[in-house]
Amino acid sequence: MFVVIRHGADERLLVNPLCANINFMIYVKEKLGLDSTVILDLCDESGMLKGVAEQPAMEYVMSLLSPRATYIPILLSKSSSTSYLDYTPLLDDMETVYPGLLNKLKKSQIKSGDGKRPNSPKTHGIGHHGATLTPGGRTGPRMSVAIDRAMDSRKSPSFLLKTLGKKTQR
Repeated sequence: MFVVIRHGADERLLVNPLCANINFMIYVKEKLGLDSTVILDLCDESGMLKGVAEQPAMEYVMSLLSPRATYIPILLSKSSSTSYLDYTPLLDDMETVYPGLLNKLKKSQIKSGDGKRPNSPKTHGIGHHGATLTPGGRTGPRMSVAIDRAMDSRKSPSFLLKTLGKKTQR
């Protein structure tokens, strides 16, 4: 699984999000030529911040991002004049490529009312290594054990899903 990060003068960076958040962010910041201390988040093409900056360092980024999707890197900084965050997209000509996207970001910030990114809803679906997510957004205990065993034995996630499917049919 890969995602595309559009930045600069419509440059595209292909990144594999099947890694810990800290590794993902270090790699992206390095490729974009950013200082390691800046706060960077990703925004999808509909204007929704993905919350990568808020995710724990050892959590997999894959749980937040959709496969083959395109994201725009956004620098987050606290404005000295207000209590709101300032969003700085790292894509040149953002308004011509994605008209109104920056306004959607600002509107979502105003709706939250506290200057923080509004909580994105946890979605049900595929999460860490193809595991089904529970309503709380975490993999279930049975699935987590199976994932660990599969990763320890170096078996692919597709093998894991086939094996789990056979076990649940019994």
